[in-house]
Amino acid sequence: FNDSPRCEVNKFDDMMQLLQNEVPHFTQVVFLDEELSIFQRIWCIAELVQCYNSGIPQRVRHHSCDVLEVDHEDLTAYQKIISLRVSECSAARPEDKADILGRIADVEDRKS
Repeated sequence: FNDSPRCEVNKFDDMMQLLQNEVPHFTQVVFLDEELSIFQRIWCIAELVQCYNSGIPQRVRHHSCDVLEVDHEDLTAYQKIISLRVSECSAARPEDKADILGRIADVEDRKS
């Protein structure tokens, strides 16, 4: 499925490289929902990592910036992020998860 020319799922890395080369000041903007569910989806993690590794600037926007403030009383957001394990992330298709995990040298040592 992912190897089909019509499939868009496996073309993210190439598309980000193209945009980085062709679009001045290209930046990835990441919108976080209240539950931070982006950090539970393996494709989202893979895309964040790919942009980071490619040197593409990233900007994070959250529905409420208060929860990401250093002096915020509720540390739930931080706890969710630091306890993240890429091996526990989900994908709509098991094949996608297996493909992404297969690109990581040592999945158990890696937090996202």
